[in-house]
Amino acid sequence: LEQGYATFPALKEALVEPPSVQARRLYADTLVFDAETLQRVVSVFGPDKVMIGTDYPFNFRDKTPLSSIEAAFADADIRDRLTFANALTFLALEETTNA
Repeated sequence: LEQGYATFPALKEALVEPPSVQARRLYADTLVFDAETLQRVVSVFGPDKVMIGTDYPFNFRDKTPLSSIEAAFADADIRDRLTFANALTFLALEETTNA
C-alpha cells in the first residue's frame, strides 16, 4: 500500500495520510505463529498497538501465546505491552493489583 501511495498520484491525492501512518492507529494481534513475523508486526504497528491473540477455542490457534511473545522479544516492557498493557488501554481499563 505504501508503494502504491508513493507511485500513483491519484492515490496520494485521495488519501489524507500515507497508509503507514494510518496503520499505526489500528490494533493487531500476536497470532502469527512465527517470532520474526511477530517482530515485523510490532515494527509496523508499533509496540503500543499489538495485543495478545490466540484464536481460542478454534483448533487453528496458538496454544502457548505467552511463549510465542517471549520467544520474539527479550524486552520485558514490550512483552508486558503485548500481554496485558495494550489491552487495558484499548478497553479503557486501569490495572489493579491484588494486595
